[in-house]
Amino acid sequence: MVDLDKPKAAPVDAPEEKAPKTGLGFLTRIVLLVGILLFQVAAAYFGIQFLFFNKQAKVAESKSVTQPTEGVGPIFELGELVVNPAESLGRRFVVVKIALELTDETVKKTVETQAPLINDELIRILASKNVEFLSNIAERDSLREEMRLAINGGLPGGSGVKKVFFAGFVLQ
Repeated sequence: MVDLDKPKAAPVDAPEEKAPKTGLGFLTRIVLLVGILLFQVAAAYFGIQFLFFNKQAKVAESKSVTQPTEGVGPIFELGELVVNPAESLGRRFVVVKIALELTDETVKKTVETQAPLINDELIRILASKNVEFLSNIAERDSLREEMRLAINGGLPGGSGVKKVFFAGFVLQ
């Protein structure tokens, strides 16, 4: 018969042997994936720089036209003008950096003293043009000529500015 009063002896558990881990741990996998991702981003960045921007620099160098500097007069930079074009209701603006080629140094001194008046006249001209006119590249020469005539009209003797240059022209 079975003796119920005596507690049964607990079976002795033999220690289980754990198999050694053969795979990579979770943290190691994450570090490895992040490293690969960073390498791919760097490779893509330098690949794009080499493929696209390197060619653009070479194209710009090959397209640059060297002009003789013998016949060029003194250059006077007026700086940047920021103007809202006509009919834009203040939602659009144009940023123009203007430089003037002058006939001689005496005109340069006159232009320096009259720079605020010249800037005001140029702002008036730019503000009178609408966005369609300013965005049309073919109209830039006529705009330069209109500016040159307006500046020369305000100078003593009615001349002194040979050319008007747009060192920068941004329409937003």
